[in-house]
Amino acid sequence: MRSSASVGGDWYWLTRLDWTLDRWRKYLDRPGVETWVAWHRGTPAGYIELEGQADAAVEIAYFGLLPDFIGRGIGGYLLTFGMGFSAMAPVYASAVSDKFAGRNLGTILGVLDLGFGLGSALGPWWAGWMFDRYGSYDAVILGVALGVVLTGVGLATATRRGD
Repeated sequence: MRSSASVGGDWYWLTRLDWTLDRWRKYLDRPGVETWVAWHRGTPAGYIELEGQADAAVEIAYFGLLPDFIGRGIGGYLLTFGMGFSAMAPVYASAVSDKFAGRNLGTILGVLDLGFGLGSALGPWWAGWMFDRYGSYDAVILGVALGVVLTGVGLATATRRGD
């Protein structure tokens, strides 16, 4: 796959250079493997590959930028996204169930998943629009950070009702 060679070529990432397209498909179709590509004005800038482990941990298997995009600040955003995304899955269901256990837990998790789905659908569009308008992802990162803080405050102040 070109992304592995293009991103890792200068760093001697040799392990996947001989993989066929079929082998790539089989690898990427495995449960727990996710590859996220960073785009800059319609051009792939780099990627982060996350791989779920048996103990519910998530490993950052590969992370890197194409040479033309090194030093532009994109790597920090991509790595922050990857670490946040990989940390969310194992933690969120247990944190929610600790706070809201009981007969409404399924509904609460469903509403949260709906929110994640809407954010996943609209977030990239919003981030791209903000970048096109302001030439930076700074406002997007601040907006997401504010959302995380507000969610944390909401969860910290939520009270658990009896079952």
